[in-house]
Amino acid sequence: MFKRVAAVLLLGLISFTSMAADSVSREEMATISAQKWLEMMDVHAWDKVWGGSSEFFRKEMPVDHWGRMVVDHRKPLGKFISRKLQGTEYKNLKEGTLPGEYIVVKFASSYEKKAVIEVVVTYKEKDGVWRSSGYLVADSKS
Repeated sequence: MFKRVAAVLLLGLISFTSMAADSVSREEMATISAQKWLEMMDVHAWDKVWGGSSEFFRKEMPVDHWGRMVVDHRKPLGKFISRKLQGTEYKNLKEGTLPGEYIVVKFASSYEKKAVIEVVVTYKEKDGVWRSSGYLVADSKS
C-alpha cells in the first residue's frame, strides 16, 4: 500500500513539475538566461560568459577577442551596483544570417561611474535553450 501511495505522489509531483516548467514563458526563460550571463560578466568570468553564449556567438567571436572587447567596454563603468529589467521583445526572423527565435532583453543597470542600458540578445538554440548571442551597452539617456 505504501509503495502505491508513494508512486502516486511521485507521479503527481512529476506532473506538477512539468506543468510548472510549461508555464514559464519564453520571455522569462530568456530573461533568466540573460541575467545569469550578466552575473558572470559582473564577476569578470569572461571565459565562462563566452562558453555560455550561443554557438553562433562563439563561432563569430574568438574568446581572446571577446575578453579584450568586454573589458574595454565595461572598465570605464566602474564596479557593478544594480540591474533592473526594463523589458523584452520577441522576434522570429525568417531570413538573415541566423534565422530563428530571438528575445531582446533590456536592463537599466547602475555602475559606480555611470548608469547604462544593457541589451542582451538571446537566441533559442536547437536544444531549446535560450543563450546570449549579442550584447550592447548604451547610455541610459539615449
